[in-house]
Amino acid sequence: MKGDGAGNNTRYTTSLPVDLKAGANTIKLHNDHASAPDLDRLSLG
Repeated sequence: MKGDGAGNNTRYTTSLPVDLKAGANTIKLHNDHASAPDLDRLSLG
C-alpha cells in the first residue's frame, strides 16, 4: 500500500493472509504511533 490516505478519499486495498484457529479468533487493527486506521470494510474469504 502506498501513502497513508490521510485527508483524502483515495481508496486503498490490501490483502493479508491470516491463520485462524478453530473456535473464537480476534482480529485487531491498530496503530501504535497515530490514530486508528480509517477502516470501512473487512472481508474474510
